[in-house]
Amino acid sequence: MTLVVLVVGALALFVIGAKALLVGASALAHALRVSQLVIGLTVIPFATSTPELIVSIDGAWAGQSELAIGNIVGTNTFNVLFILGFLALIARLPVSSSVVRKEVPIMIGASFLTWVLTCDGHIGRVDGAVLLFATVAHLKLLHLAARPSPDRAPALRERSGLRDALRGVGLVILGGGLLALSAQTVVDAATSAATDLGMSPHSMGLSFIAIGTSLPELATTIVAVRRSEYDLAVGNVVGSNIFNVLTILGVTALTSPEGVVVPPALIAFDVPVMIASAMACYPMVRSGRVIDRREGAVLFGGYLAYGAHGAYGWFYAAHHAPSFTQAMLFFAIPLLAATIAVSGRTGVA
Repeated sequence: MTLVVLVVGALALFVIGAKALLVGASALAHALRVSQLVIGLTVIPFATSTPELIVSIDGAWAGQSELAIGNIVGTNTFNVLFILGFLALIARLPVSSSVVRKEVPIMIGASFLTWVLTCDGHIGRVDGAVLLFATVAHLKLLHLAARPSPDRAPALRERSGLRDALRGVGLVILGGGLLALSAQTVVDAATSAATDLGMSPHSMGLSFIAIGTSLPELATTIVAVRRSEYDLAVGNVVGSNIFNVLTILGVTALTSPEGVVVPPALIAFDVPVMIASAMACYPMVRSGRVIDRREGAVLFGGYLAYGAHGAYGWFYAAHHAPSFTQAMLFFAIPLLAATIAVSGRTGVA
């Protein structure tokens, strides 16, 4: 009964935290004279990905680096397939041209980089440094995109602009803190349940914990869509996936005493699925720069299939270990084919 009360309370905090975060992000974007998309790709992902950072570093330092990498891969897959799919089923999601031209390709590239670095079964400190260097390069690109045009005076030169900026920062910190606190409550409950079920660390990371740490992204994105702030919604998902791979995995590998150990099953199946999920976004955002309900159904159905495979693999792991060929034939290729078929009907913008 106590656990149920804690989870219900955590869900209430998700809503409050998401609203505070979005109000603060909007105020910050206005004060700094930058687009909501830039804030959605930087400030909001940093706030909503705090649970992933805590879980990954704690797991690596506790000698459970499989949980850390499983959490990151599982979270990225959940963000694209479940969150974007679910929201597109409810309402069409307009997509900024910058997301089409820059951010989705960067997300795909970061996913491929993860696969390259995990192929040897270990992500060491050199690999972590590579990921953090890529983080700096990405932030530099965002900084260039965020610079106001010369004819627009910076708001921070005015007292009112400074006040709006401080208010925005305060609300972002408050909202991010509430989201992190509520997510940690859910993650603790999920970890306890997964341990009772006898799941392996990387299976826990891919399923229960990945969903728990993704709840801040889900709550924030739902509230953003309800407020018609679509750049914040889509930017949060894409930005979080980039942040998870480049920054969180990089920091985890760089600070972990023995690096991050990557299970063979994750290399063979789950990382290719993450890559396929990222690639599925591209034809969707290119087709009229909107993710519609049919495309949302493809993404959401893809996550149901992935979840069903995960449950099957957990029950029969000893005799049915997934393979790279299985990932390509039964998930990645069908998902990409369905995406292209559905998105191709609307034409390319």
